[in-house]
Amino acid sequence: MTSANTFVQKPLHLLAVDLEPAPYKVDLWNAFASSEDWQIEVLYTNAKDVSKDAGHNYQELPQSHFGYQVLHGHSLPATIGKIAKTIRAILDKSVNVVFISGYVNAAPLAAILTCVVLRKCFFVHSDIFNIQAPQAHLAWLKRWIRDSIRFIIFRFSTGVLVCGKLGYESALLAGCPQSKVIDFPYVIDRERLLSDEPTSIPLGLEEDLHSSRLRLYFSGRMIERKGLKTLLEAAAQIDLSSAQDAQDWVIWTAGDGPLFLEYQALAKSLGVAHRVRFLGFVQMKLHSWLLRNASIVIVPSFTDAWGIVVDEGMQLGKAVIASSGVGSAVDRIESGVDGLLFSPGNIKQLTDHLIHLLESADLRRTLGKNALHKSAPFCPARNVAQLTDVLSRDKKESS
Repeated sequence: MTSANTFVQKPLHLLAVDLEPAPYKVDLWNAFASSEDWQIEVLYTNAKDVSKDAGHNYQELPQSHFGYQVLHGHSLPATIGKIAKTIRAILDKSVNVVFISGYVNAAPLAAILTCVVLRKCFFVHSDIFNIQAPQAHLAWLKRWIRDSIRFIIFRFSTGVLVCGKLGYESALLAGCPQSKVIDFPYVIDRERLLSDEPTSIPLGLEEDLHSSRLRLYFSGRMIERKGLKTLLEAAAQIDLSSAQDAQDWVIWTAGDGPLFLEYQALAKSLGVAHRVRFLGFVQMKLHSWLLRNASIVIVPSFTDAWGIVVDEGMQLGKAVIASSGVGSAVDRIESGVDGLLFSPGNIKQLTDHLIHLLESADLRRTLGKNALHKSAPFCPARNVAQLTDVLSRDKKESS
């Protein structure tokens, strides 16, 4: 394990079998490391998520105050090696709690089965459970395998960790006992968002910052599901010619993916190319800077199990507009009070919301102030306390 800190003995030794390194994950594990109760080490089973919707290319991460190891490769030998290393890590007698992200890939599944055999305390994190029946070839077999794995998780885990209301409801529908479901959303370290400073700012952004333009910020994978097309089409509908308090505006778009060039062409054909800056995938510190300097944060996804950008925007006191297809938006936003919601793909609703915010500085300030207050309790330390409380409760019940 690679470690930044000298080993200090603590009451609870946590092994996290995680997917890929990501800023919000490091924020969480750092919170465990700073706790008086937890000794933590992390096993990242992938250097980078290679799934179809993945667009992450993290080259910047927060400093890790815990021991960790990243497992590389996706070939059969590499997968076998990941399984073996995961099992060996769990066999360590000093490990008494295992946190497992997901259950579909080989290494997390091996971790679950190993914990069951060894009767070790373990938690499984799945932001949301898919309750739809598989439709592909051999769907019956796939459903049987999926339901069997879930039965094992629901029966033997200490807790099932989910993200917000949608995750909670999906776990119950999937058959998990209510007593085991724990709201454990993805969270970020607000202080990091406030302190991250990029080494350089892309051309044009400083000009936007020092002008009177309002900055609309979108961050997401350039795929249909993330809804950038809806935002571009709404932008093309904005007509503020009769608005007395309207300001000029520009859209900052961060992200990369297969539709990148198509979206650039769409912005041009809609006549809004001069208002849209396509930044490509941005690293952590620039992302934080963009959030801090945005006037409005927009998350227009058709569907998103969670959507960390909603939480990030609210944590920074921004006016957030989000689709009701985004789990974090449904969980956090009371439309008109601490943000604005619209139906996925509804261009008119999004256009109306944008116009109202572009016209009214008071509305932007009110929504942002309420958003900051609403989101303040949600932080990495809260999630650490959640697991600590669950283990304390179980200890009392078993004594």
